[in-house]
Amino acid sequence: MTSHNPVPGAEASGRDVLAGSPLAFARLRESLRQTISRDRIAAALSQTCARWRSRSLDARRETLSLAARASGFSPALLAESLDALLKPFHPAAFESLAARLVTRPQLLGFIMPGNVIGAGLHEVCQALIGGAAIVLKTSIGEPHFFAALVRTLREIDPQVGARIAVQNWSRSDTDRTAAMKQACDRVVAFGTDESIAALDSGVGLIAFGSRVSGAIVAQACDATADLVARDVALFEQRGCLSAHHVFVENSHSGVARDFAAELAAALDRFAEQFPPPIALPLRAAAAIRSARENARWRRLGGRDVAMWEGEGLGWTVIYDGAADFRFSPGYRTVYITPFRNLADLGRRLAPAAGRLEAFAIAPGRLAEARAHLESIDVSYLAAPGEMQSPPLEWRHGRGALLDLFVAR
Repeated sequence: MTSHNPVPGAEASGRDVLAGSPLAFARLRESLRQTISRDRIAAALSQTCARWRSRSLDARRETLSLAARASGFSPALLAESLDALLKPFHPAAFESLAARLVTRPQLLGFIMPGNVIGAGLHEVCQALIGGAAIVLKTSIGEPHFFAALVRTLREIDPQVGARIAVQNWSRSDTDRTAAMKQACDRVVAFGTDESIAALDSGVGLIAFGSRVSGAIVAQACDATADLVARDVALFEQRGCLSAHHVFVENSHSGVARDFAAELAAALDRFAEQFPPPIALPLRAAAAIRSARENARWRRLGGRDVAMWEGEGLGWTVIYDGAADFRFSPGYRTVYITPFRNLADLGRRLAPAAGRLEAFAIAPGRLAEARAHLESIDVSYLAAPGEMQSPPLEWRHGRGALLDLFVAR
């Protein structure tokens, strides 16, 4: 097994310097022998999240500063994004979840993503309240959030905090990953479909792979555009709950085109308060430029296409009257398309079947659309502006993790 050099100050930051070692796994399993009620675990997590909702918390400010430096995201956008994530983590939600679950002690290995700070927090809370102990491997790209959060948890309730060990190693350190898979009852993995396929886990694998989200608008107006812009821009559109494509209910394409213009103006306003990154990863920048050039050529070719662009690559809105669901390059790039009826919407969503996680639905006569989205396993239906704040009992990825702890 690859040797491990402890990170200076790791214990103070919430990392367990023994994580990844047989002794660390043994300690986590031993922690399961101690009886801790679900209510107590829920209360400790509730208090931890309450502290982290405060923008004056030193640990939060330091963590966001480190994350902004590493990602290039603006500190203001990261703070707003984290507020949205933590919004549903309130005491009543924790009490409700604790009452719904049963205790099933087991050791879980979590492999966390690096694209969105705090991604996976729902599942971590669900597993802890369900009686699990967790070894949590953070991403090399985002090693700070869970380490700092667990430190807060340990301050509030050391016994609950002892059930989670946070460590960081690279994807190439296959020895350490293999040791975690061997020691754990199950592995919970977040990431791209490609990175999850590379795990080749020999234990029960619960995978949260590449998934995307969208929006449906029935009544276009400036207020709706501002809310949808928020759903697009938070976390720089890097998470599975970020809107990639907006479908506007109307048989007349001009309505959808008008909404695209409204959304472009809303993204421009949003950028004034929450600036986009100054520099983008090369692959993302190339993909955005390609999307823009494709839209230009299609418009020149007489297609029903229009485009609005922010300064640099700050944001992009592409209206395409004939498009099926499209996967955005991210970083505030969004497609707009009209649909005539439910059958038309179903055809346009078909290319993304099995990969749709959430949809924002604006007010209107859209009960049938909601039913259709639920029938194709969309896990979260939200009001515009609320896509990044799913409930604590969110059935992410069809609820594979949550169902481990639900009473049967």
